[in-house]
Amino acid sequence: MSGIAVTPERTFHLAPPPWRLPSEDGLVAVLDAGRAATPAHTVLDEVAYGALAWIATSEGFLPDGPASLPRVGVRVAALAPTGVGEVRVALAHQFAAHLSALRDGAGVVVGQCLTSAVRPTPPPDAVRIPHLAAIDQGDQTADTVVWELMTRDNAGVWLGGMLPDQGFFEAHLSLLLALRAAVRAHCAPAGEAGRRLTTLLRHRYLSIRLVYQHPEVFRVLLSDLEKVTANDDQLLGRH
Repeated sequence: MSGIAVTPERTFHLAPPPWRLPSEDGLVAVLDAGRAATPAHTVLDEVAYGALAWIATSEGFLPDGPASLPRVGVRVAALAPTGVGEVRVALAHQFAAHLSALRDGAGVVVGQCLTSAVRPTPPPDAVRIPHLAAIDQGDQTADTVVWELMTRDNAGVWLGGMLPDQGFFEAHLSLLLALRAAVRAHCAPAGEAGRRLTTLLRHRYLSIRLVYQHPEVFRVLLSDLEKVTANDDQLLGRH
């Protein structure tokens, strides 16, 4: 293993929000400041950049997905399926606001941001992006996945190129999270792929965007980690 320094990323906190969700499927959306809520909205909270409202699935946002999101006055939104719980929905909403702010600052125009705490099924002409999020757990930092639904065209704008084989990386998300933990401990795998990772992380943190922009590096790293994990499991099975 070799030493590694990485640009810090934002860390999120898991905590119950000051609102409760209705007991049916919907989404939590931030309305632009100055836009009045309609009878179809249940206002949950007031935030610095508008009202946080719950909107029922039947209001046309779903199952049409991202194509229906560009309604006037909607900034960011997070899916709120029944049974997910307010804590995880609140995290997805916070992450959506974070992504929106980052993109606004960089001048990346990809429409409103729609996230989900659980793996969504993309509607036609859309893709899901498994963002990697750091969670503050007091004395340590853990990692989780927050999903985003985007149109395929917007995903290309966000990435700055064509998407890689997403199936491979979705199948290896647990190893990607383990790799983030190793990086956080200032370690990187040995070998050429590890050295390339060290170079990539000089000015960036390990995000899914970095992974998708350099899929050949992360394919090797994840394949190597998979072999190590398999060997460990075999050794454990002998005792």
